[in-house]
Amino acid sequence: MQSRTLERVNQSLNVAAWQGRFSRFIQETNYRPRYARSRPPIKESAEQEQSDAQKLISKDVLNAHWGAFIESLENQGKSFLVSNLKMCEVEAVQDGKIVLKCAKKFSFESLQTESTDLHKEAVKFFGGLLEIEIVLDKASVAEAMKSEKSAAELFKELSETNPVIKYLIEHFGAEPLY
Repeated sequence: MQSRTLERVNQSLNVAAWQGRFSRFIQETNYRPRYARSRPPIKESAEQEQSDAQKLISKDVLNAHWGAFIESLENQGKSFLVSNLKMCEVEAVQDGKIVLKCAKKFSFESLQTESTDLHKEAVKFFGGLLEIEIVLDKASVAEAMKSEKSAAELFKELSETNPVIKYLIEHFGAEPLY
């Protein structure tokens, strides 16, 4: 009983015909998928260390070309990334690693979210292995929080220095809302 059912299914599907068509398609097509190698080719350790050392960016190159890198980002229209990079300073440069110290929390968070794009652009510009570490300067952030003026203080200062606002207050009795 089962063999009859299986035979009917094979006939209705005509599996053999499909197998023949599929194998003919594979033989006649120009498309050949690329298969990933199971493991990378083995290099001698000295040769591998030498090639890795060549790919690391030196401290001198990073220091000399950091400004040009920021300019190239600006020329590409990445002004948000550039403005955040300008709010940070290069704290340390070691072979292949830059430590950026951000004084503003917003710049730090923005660079953290854009770190993959920043890394990709830096590797493309410098042409080698490069690591970028972004750190927040907590002392600068705390100092900035203390020195920032409140909205009321800013409006009071503006009403005393801005001639248009002074005119409105003197002649019309206007008062700025805080």
